[in-house]
Amino acid sequence: MFRDLARVRTASNQAIAGLAEYQPTRIAERAEMYFARGIAEMQLAQDFCNGIPLSDAAGTSFTLGTPRTVAEVFAVSIASFDSARTLVNGLTDAASVRIERAARIGRARAQIGLGDAAAAAATIASGTPIPGAYTYDHTFATTSGDNTLWAQPFSAARYIVGDSLEGNTPPSYTVANAIPFSRAGDPRVPTTILTTLGQDGQTRIRRTTLWARSTSIPVVNGLDAALVRAEAQLEAGSIAGTLFILDSLRANPRTQGAITTPVMAALVNPGSQAGMVSLFFREKAFWTFSRGQRLNDLRRMIRKYGRTAANTFPTGTHYKGPAYGSDVNLPVPTDEENNPNFRGCTNRLP
Repeated sequence: MFRDLARVRTASNQAIAGLAEYQPTRIAERAEMYFARGIAEMQLAQDFCNGIPLSDAAGTSFTLGTPRTVAEVFAVSIASFDSARTLVNGLTDAASVRIERAARIGRARAQIGLGDAAAAAATIASGTPIPGAYTYDHTFATTSGDNTLWAQPFSAARYIVGDSLEGNTPPSYTVANAIPFSRAGDPRVPTTILTTLGQDGQTRIRRTTLWARSTSIPVVNGLDAALVRAEAQLEAGSIAGTLFILDSLRANPRTQGAITTPVMAALVNPGSQAGMVSLFFREKAFWTFSRGQRLNDLRRMIRKYGRTAANTFPTGTHYKGPAYGSDVNLPVPTDEENNPNFRGCTNRLP
């Protein structure tokens, strides 16, 4: 994953330079490459430990990155999103508007990562309105490669939908802090629990129909923009404001992946700010399931909202033997030690 994200950065930089030199009028496409670079940088910050090197092999020489904190990498991603927006500023063609909205949502999500939801909401509001149905997608076709979120969990039965009750048949281990995605009966993650065993030959298959073989995956969308606004209300301590936005999302059918969610009942007021924090992140987990945002949200619950790893991350005995570990992020892989500037994670803080 780290290698793939680094390659996106390098390929984006190569494309930016190539478009500027050989196709200078293709402004939206060049802005799109800045957006792609920003997404890769943001994902690195969301998932990996402090001490992330940002190297670049796009030019005639290789630039070896020095370790940066998660906050510094979020800031780098914001600069990439800003470069995208600057290029298409004032342009009204459909491609430019689409990329400006995508970069604006990406910027806001990076600001969320930095713990400033109010600034993120201001970013969302700083351009043309982002429709709820807006989406910037990765697309798939059987001729070029299946949607991995279908291929690995659904087709190959290599991964299953998580739950708070785990174990071989029958499930017998309670996982503290885990959301019961597979047994919740939530229409946003429709799940079937089979008697058939998965790839490990031990665990019942729990698979979701959220993604089909060639369905698109949102990179950013109008849902993300709404959740940014909801978290700004949460950050401000407004339970009513947070609930209003979350209930508005539940009140309208929404197509995402291969499913369309029905109208869902309004949420019950949790009655406290701490309860609202828990409810917000649970709602967000179902809305953004498998889109690469959950780990960052768990880390932010510690950094921003005063939680601890012990009451945020899964704890206890794993059903295959050992206890859950203490890591709250991914380590930069040892391959990066080929970079003489890198000597491992600076720290493993959330």
